[in-house]
Amino acid sequence: QNKKKMTSKLVSFHSAIFNHFSGHKYQYQLSVLLTSIQEACKKVNAEIRKAPLNGALGVSGDQNIQGESQQKLDVIANDCWVKILSETKQVAAMVSEEVENIITVKGSSKAPFIVSFDPLDGSSNIDFGIPIGSIFSVHLNKYPDDLKKSCLQTGNEIIISGYSNYGSFTSLVIASKNSVNNFTLDETIGEFILTNKDIKMPKKG
Repeated sequence: QNKKKMTSKLVSFHSAIFNHFSGHKYQYQLSVLLTSIQEACKKVNAEIRKAPLNGALGVSGDQNIQGESQQKLDVIANDCWVKILSETKQVAAMVSEEVENIITVKGSSKAPFIVSFDPLDGSSNIDFGIPIGSIFSVHLNKYPDDLKKSCLQTGNEIIISGYSNYGSFTSLVIASKNSVNNFTLDETIGEFILTNKDIKMPKKG
């Protein structure tokens, strides 16, 4: 069995993240950052659900840095991520698939983290109701006097990564060097709940 089932006691995202990073040098800062990331995912999820009613389906008329046509929801999702992460005071700069240059946060060049993300992956599926998602990774801001250099660190230097899947239900997976945990959005209370703890690859299969 590749997943450890949770007990009947529900564990909130906030509790799970704070406890997971207990004793970590950046416990408080990581808790603030990841709480903001899950808020961005909840906001994007809400925008997707109401997109057909708001005229937010279809292309925006612009292209992203890959030369792909931007969907209206790409732009909306990117704005959500940038706005929410900028307000944390924990992010020095961001790298988005939807924006050509790095996004710096005014007054936060010394903040501890760099966040890279694709705010809405799978744009070609948007109009068909097929699952889409957000992808992100977090680096330490090792070079506060050269944010571009901080943004160009290798994958081996990632301290946290994850994704959110927006489908028949909304999930958020957070991976650190120590474990991988899956959260599911309970839309009745608007909170992510820990549903699969310490996920591991099976030894066989």
